[in-house]
Amino acid sequence: MVRITPDLLRKRSEHNDKCLSDLEEIALHQFKIEKIESIGEFCKRLKILLLQNNRIGKIENLHQLIDLQYLNLALNRITKIGGLERCSSLQKLDLTANYISNYSELSKLSKNSELTELYLTGNPCTSVPFYRQYVIASIPTLTSLDGIEISFSERIEAENELPIIESKIIDGTITFPPTEIPSFVLKDDKEEDELEEKQEKETKTIDRKQELKDEYQRNLLEHRAECLARGEVLQYNDTGCEFKWVENYKTQALEFRVLVPKHLGTDNIECDLNPSYIRLRVKDNWLQLRTPYEIVCSTAEAIRVDSTGEFILRLQLESGERIAKPWKDIIADTAKDSKKEEEKEEEGKEDPTDDDESYSDMPELE
Repeated sequence: MVRITPDLLRKRSEHNDKCLSDLEEIALHQFKIEKIESIGEFCKRLKILLLQNNRIGKIENLHQLIDLQYLNLALNRITKIGGLERCSSLQKLDLTANYISNYSELSKLSKNSELTELYLTGNPCTSVPFYRQYVIASIPTLTSLDGIEISFSERIEAENELPIIESKIIDGTITFPPTEIPSFVLKDDKEEDELEEKQEKETKTIDRKQELKDEYQRNLLEHRAECLARGEVLQYNDTGCEFKWVENYKTQALEFRVLVPKHLGTDNIECDLNPSYIRLRVKDNWLQLRTPYEIVCSTAEAIRVDSTGEFILRLQLESGERIAKPWKDIIADTAKDSKKEEEKEEEGKEDPTDDDESYSDMPELE
């Protein structure tokens, strides 16, 4: 349930610079309001008041609104008419889809001498015989009822029938439905409130989780900044992008490759080079890594591959730094050298038939 408070009134009067003293129009529909309050006290110059689609059960606390011309209370829980006697400027009243069952209640509106338009469609009383005639005859200033214009002849006929209708009401010939709000409406209200309460709790939980996440992120950034100020280089990858170092010991070249999204603009990529580490921003996230070798920042070259979106940094090593030959290449080279030595040894061996005379003296076999 929402209460009508000065804060709510100011919030809904932004079109008037949140000034209530000279406010002429305000809309407070669909707030689940159950009681009319504060409006007459703070908005005395109102001319238009929209309170439709709430849960208001009684017309009250409007006696100070002497300038009020249009009041909309459609789709509420109103069962009786009252509280409008001092609204002397009221011209249009909308009570569509409420729960007014006895149309004799409407005769109270005869005191509103400026009232010309009245809407009661959807109220139980509209299905009771002689409803239209009674209302027209009881409120002589009306020119329109439920959106239908009242003709001169219709008014004369209604005024002639009024005494008969009143006598039938008195003797019980005309009966009215019970004045009550259907149980299914109250059930729907309860279920709606429970659902709203559940959603509010879930929203608070989500908000709290977001607060904790933001707090963790702030603490993490502060910790990283402190470490960097002390000369400690933390390694992290918040970008979610794949990366790799490519080393070539033959050319002594070093490349840092990051697979950023292909359609991400280059203006969303920022690189911060230091001799011992690299910081790379991709959109709003950062990747920070220590370099495997001391590098020369001034000669670094950045390349973007159009076909894949890959971001490449080509780096030169500081003097004295060298890329070692990989173990697999060392093992492969060792294997090749061993094979060559074996081949040379085989070539250096002499044929035993050249030195052993016994081979030549042996008789040929037939």
